[in-house]
Amino acid sequence: MQDLVQAYEEEKDAGIKERILAVKLHVVDGKSEKEVSKMLNKGYSTIKLWVGKYKKEGLDGLRDKPRSGRPRKAEEEKIKQILEDQPQKYGIQEEYWTMRTLKIALL
Repeated sequence: MQDLVQAYEEEKDAGIKERILAVKLHVVDGKSEKEVSKMLNKGYSTIKLWVGKYKKEGLDGLRDKPRSGRPRKAEEEKIKQILEDQPQKYGIQEEYWTMRTLKIALL
């Protein structure tokens, strides 16, 4: 199970790192899922889910999958371009951008 130790050391995402640690504690260190849940202050069912995903899919099972949902209405490049300008260019009498002012500029 050296892959778990190496993956833990190399992982940058804190959430995924926590999942790897939970699985390592259970699979490599022999802790029960209940012990791991107490150690990490996570629900037992969460630990059981992570361990199950690891056993079924390996390390890839611990990574986030793309989620469906409503697509963005505005293109990323358009948003970046707007944010480079001052709000006054779009008729907005504010000194800085907020979500509300950005929404107005995008309309």
